[in-house]
Amino acid sequence: LVCFWDDRKGLSSGLRFLIFFLLAVFIYYLGFQIDIIGHPFRDTNIDLTELPVFISLMATVLWLMILQNATNWFDGVPGLSVGVMGVGFLTLGVLGVVRPELLFDPAHQGLTFANFYLAGLCVGALYFYWQKKIILGDTGSQVLGLLLGVMAIASGAKIATTLLVLLIPILDFFWVIFRRVFLDKTNPMKGDLGHLHHRLLQFFEKSPQPPLTRGSVTNEQKVTFILLTLTALLGIIAVFLTNWVKLSALILVGLIVLGVEVWLFRKKA
Repeated sequence: LVCFWDDRKGLSSGLRFLIFFLLAVFIYYLGFQIDIIGHPFRDTNIDLTELPVFISLMATVLWLMILQNATNWFDGVPGLSVGVMGVGFLTLGVLGVVRPELLFDPAHQGLTFANFYLAGLCVGALYFYWQKKIILGDTGSQVLGLLLGVMAIASGAKIATTLLVLLIPILDFFWVIFRRVFLDKTNPMKGDLGHLHHRLLQFFEKSPQPPLTRGSVTNEQKVTFILLTLTALLGIIAVFLTNWVKLSALILVGLIVLGVEVWLFRKKA
């Protein structure tokens, strides 16, 4: 309802932040809590319940709010955000099938089906967003981001897996905040056309383009295809490869994405 009203009439960023913060705290007290995190260098987990309670609360609230806003900020070209969300839900669903401890857990089977349903909604509707027949808006992007964050927690705190799949929009989220605060000296919550997908779109628009004909691919669709392909590859890595490979991919892709962000920023400047 908040996002719908914001799409229709506009709400201040401070009010929206407060409401989403309280919503994340409420979700935490409903029982969706980050209480374990996989150890990156050992085949064990870090139990947050052994630490002060605010650690788990802070981790859960930050996780939900970052995903909710990162997916919203990534909704800048047709089909991009809904496609990324579809890959995220699909990854969690496939994990529920290929991991024996999840596949044979009766309590997890409903979550696996729910992830596949949500993936089907996103991927099935992708064509209509791709063709600009409908738009996602905050009402769609922020709800999907929040749902994915909750499903990652409910699916056994698959935070690292979801983080790897959504690495590109999450890094773009942090880079944009850094750029606005330290380089542009502006309000970090004030929107602009400096996101990764916007920069890539501007890059393509500078290149000579043949006249568009019926059925030809637009520059916006090229950007969506490139970023969705990269997200799908990250999803495959997150499901089928080992923890060390996941960590290596996380670092490597993270450095590449940040490098591209800086390069495009300097090229634009």
